Amino acid sequence: MSFHYNGIGTKNELVEGWEYDIKLLDPSFKQRAIEFENRIVEGLEKREYFVSLTEMEWEKVLGEQGITAGIFFNGELVGLHAVLFPHQSNENLGLDIGLDSGAMELVAHLESVCIHPKHRGKGLHYQLAIYLIEYLKKYTAYRYLLETVAPGNWSSLKSILKSGLVIVELKEKYNGLHRYICFKDIKTAELVEFSAIVECCPEDILKQEELLKAGYVGFQMVRNGNDSKILFGKTEE
Repeated sequence: MSFHYNGIGTKNELVEGWEYDIKLLDPSFKQRAIEFENRIVEGLEKREYFVSLTEMEWEKVLGEQGITAGIFFNGELVGLHAVLFPHQSNENLGLDIGLDSGAMELVAHLESVCIHPKHRGKGLHYQLAIYLIEYLKKYTAYRYLLETVAPGNWSSLKSILKSGLVIVELKEKYNGLHRYICFKDIKTAELVEFSAIVECCPEDILKQEELLKAGYVGFQMVRNGNDSKILFGKTEE
């Protein structure tokens, strides 16, 4: 499976001999993106994990207030991942983590990610995230990458953490739904060392909240027997 990045992103990755192409989408793709997202959401077992973009939000992420990457297999759309530039909107996730007004202008949200069921389990979410991160680093001044993910949506969380984001908050969003808030400063060095590492069951919301308040961040998912655990740690000073 080779990933073609049009000169942007990481090296091509060969897996299983199948070929995917990733490219940025323009505003003319709006209706196709909406229809694709709707089909994916209709097939989800747990729809509470997913918050769909509105038509206006699709106009933003396909226009001047964002970027959207599509992944194609034999010319057919099989995945989407969007980035929104929220600026001073009251929906800017920078408000949730205490960024000041100036830093808020440097925030980019990783938004809707949809992968066709037949193409899941092949790392497409991760590849799209890396593509978008590399684009932002190379072609924009945006610095602070933020994303929300539902506790229980372990596949998405694993991809997000693998992309270099860390859990910095756990709070109620979207009309009372619990969400992790994940963060990455894309202008800093990639290598981060963690100390005082603690394993936590994802279902233990209270313990995770306590760890986050104590200055820990969630940085990796691991398997412990048949159970998944989240590793929390503190960054080295």
